[in-house]
Amino acid sequence: MIEKQKWLRLIGDKNSEILILGSFPSKVSIEKNQYYANKSNRFWNEIIKPIFNNNKCFIGEIDEEIYASKIKCLLINKIALSDVFSTKIEKNKLDTSMDKNIDTINSSKNNLIQILNDYKNIKKIIFNGKTARENFDSQNFKISRQIKLITVLSTSGANRRWGNGKKLYDDWIKAFYE
Repeated sequence: MIEKQKWLRLIGDKNSEILILGSFPSKVSIEKNQYYANKSNRFWNEIIKPIFNNNKCFIGEIDEEIYASKIKCLLINKIALSDVFSTKIEKNKLDTSMDKNIDTINSSKNNLIQILNDYKNIKKIIFNGKTARENFDSQNFKISRQIKLITVLSTSGANRRWGNGKKLYDDWIKAFYE
């Protein structure tokens, strides 16, 4: 059985100067309709919150209010958020007719050239992990203006080899401010 996930809309506005790109949305993110919704992902609590901590970030009583304040925090700091692929088609783990080593069968790429044309102030793309960058590079996008491309350590919960997160945090700080 093959299951196609839905997509998350790009978060950003005409003032966005940095575009953060992940690979594709997780099942938890799709279910909650929120980027980096998996509690094991370190994006919000270990990267965005400490870097941009102010009174407008991470406030609210319920999950939807808190997520809305996170988005507001990104927009205030001129950050857009998307994925290289808008969807991921996965084989069901119980499906034995396909190679068990292959989880991702096919993906639909976001129209990143259109995004960059619509968001003309983007000066930097930060890739959340090498998989996002490799996925981007494999699409052979032709970017018509000078944009800095930076790959940082992944915030994925599956990528816990960075211990207490200091190396992860330092890598992201450097990307934001270089």
